[in-house]
Amino acid sequence: MHFYLSLNNIYSIMDNTIQYNTHKTYDFINKLYDNLNFYDLYGTSLLIFFVITFIVFIIASYTYIIQYKQDIVSDWSNKRCKPYVIPFAGLINKPKDKTSSEFTKENFQYCITDVLLKIMKIVLSPLILLTNIVKNTFSLISQSIDKIRMILTNIRTNIKEITQDITSNIFNVIIPIQQIIIAIKDTFYKLQGILVSSLYTVLGSYYALKSLLGAILELIIKVLIILAAIIVSLWVVPFSWPAAASMTAIFLSISIPLAIILVFMTQILNIQTSGIPKLRCFDKNTKMKMKNGEFKPIYLIHAGDILDNDIIVTSTIKVLQEGLRMFNLYDIIVSESHIVFYNNTWIPVYKHPHAKQIDKHTYNEPYLYCLNTNQKIIEIFSPASYSKNSQKIIFTDWDEIYDNTLQKILKYLYPNTFINLQQSQHLVQQIDTLLFEGFPNNTLVKTRKGFIPIQHIELGTEALDINNNTHGIIYGKVELVHPNYTNNTNNTNNTNNTNNTFHHLLVSGKQFTIHPNNQQTKNDYNQRIDNILHI
Repeated sequence: MHFYLSLNNIYSIMDNTIQYNTHKTYDFINKLYDNLNFYDLYGTSLLIFFVITFIVFIIASYTYIIQYKQDIVSDWSNKRCKPYVIPFAGLINKPKDKTSSEFTKENFQYCITDVLLKIMKIVLSPLILLTNIVKNTFSLISQSIDKIRMILTNIRTNIKEITQDITSNIFNVIIPIQQIIIAIKDTFYKLQGILVSSLYTVLGSYYALKSLLGAILELIIKVLIILAAIIVSLWVVPFSWPAAASMTAIFLSISIPLAIILVFMTQILNIQTSGIPKLRCFDKNTKMKMKNGEFKPIYLIHAGDILDNDIIVTSTIKVLQEGLRMFNLYDIIVSESHIVFYNNTWIPVYKHPHAKQIDKHTYNEPYLYCLNTNQKIIEIFSPASYSKNSQKIIFTDWDEIYDNTLQKILKYLYPNTFINLQQSQHLVQQIDTLLFEGFPNNTLVKTRKGFIPIQHIELGTEALDINNNTHGIIYGKVELVHPNYTNNTNNTNNTNNTNNTFHHLLVSGKQFTIHPNNQQTKNDYNQRIDNILHI
């Protein structure tokens, strides 16, 4: 019994074990097949199917091709890309210069390209359509713009034609008028030429008469002076008093009418004997402001120095004081006739309300000084305002050309130029350049003391002409530099380069003689301006 139970237990255990292992195996197999997909389960069968299908397709295609080869060749362009033809293209229609494999490969590439082109054409057809729409739109816009341009061109052409017609009509009217105006202008110019010629003829006659009367006047004065000396000598000796009395009566009978004639000639005809003219000069200690801001006495200024406001000194003049009336104007010592700018006009110094005459007994300087500048003015700060840079007084330079005389000079130098206000200042700066006239340092001048180098001439020396007659007294010396030279150093102790320095003279008779071997008569420095102004 006990054994029977044991055996049953063994069978029971084995049965349980078998069932357990069976279920475990079943679960493993189920799990194994649960993770497989379609290709894992049927891939081999599917591959075998495709292989068999491909073989059947090849065999069927080959059989079809063999049977219908001629039909395929005759319609090769349409059938060359058929699936059943592509593999056998080299067998069907092979060219003589290619192998079957080469032509099959070439045909395959052709078919692939053709298929891709058709596919891309279908795929890109919306984009091509959109591009064509945009293209057509812009084409329409371009056509519209072209039409607008054509319209504008027509409008412009019409306006041009109308304008040309109007202009032509205007010219048809203006040209005859212009010809008339030119004829009138030409007539006026001819009339002006006749009048100018007549005026210069009359003026020349006047100056000739004036010169003749001046010479006669000077001769009469000299005769009267000699006669007066004789009368005085006769009055000195008692026994000659009767002769002295008779000659005195004769002298008075001659001198009184001559005095009346002299007054008439000097006041009415403005005829004068030769002598030193009224000078326009400054005291030697008159301070000039230089470009560098320093102040320098006028007698130390050299031609070529640059003053304040870029005023270039073109020449320096030293003259005899010769008993002129001197005035104090804002502590500036200046001669009576110098021209000063006051209340927007130019007036002589003696007419200035603030000018005070200096007692001639207290002013005994032998020489006066003046300048010529490229701007034809001299700017001087009154001594009381040196530190303030104010109270600037404007004088003309030595030439004293301003207003009408300045315009006359410019018109003479630029006869064919219309001068406006802007050009005027530039042209003024060219006056001294265009009228430059000077003599080298060693030029010999004929004087009563012989021929003397012009740079060593002493003021008060008598100048002689070719015939040893007097030209008058040398009352002034002029130092000039070449117009293209400027002394930018403005050094008080600096003297101009002698190679650039020239000299000129001021003579009471307005002329002097140079060169002992080939004697030449030259006009003095003032004549370069006076001849233009007919002074």
